[in-house]
Amino acid sequence: MQTTTFDIRGMNCGGCTASVQHAIGRLAGVVDVTVTMRPGVATVRLHPDRVKPAQIVQAVAKRGFASHARDGKTQAGVAP
Repeated sequence: MQTTTFDIRGMNCGGCTASVQHAIGRLAGVVDVTVTMRPGVATVRLHPDRVKPAQIVQAVAKRGFASHARDGKTQAGVAP
């Protein structure tokens, strides 16, 4: 299990936040996701063998927002 943080640009309402959270949460391999509008951040707990950061960025882009994983901010952890 690992936790990765993504910066997301362009969210300006609760609907935007919910849309991004739903898009990320639907991906196979995502265990948990928390999205905050200010600052535009998504914190994602995931199985790195099942979902890659590029897939998350692509899912967010399909909702109309730009995003990227924070370099050096990926943390390894253990499953609860």
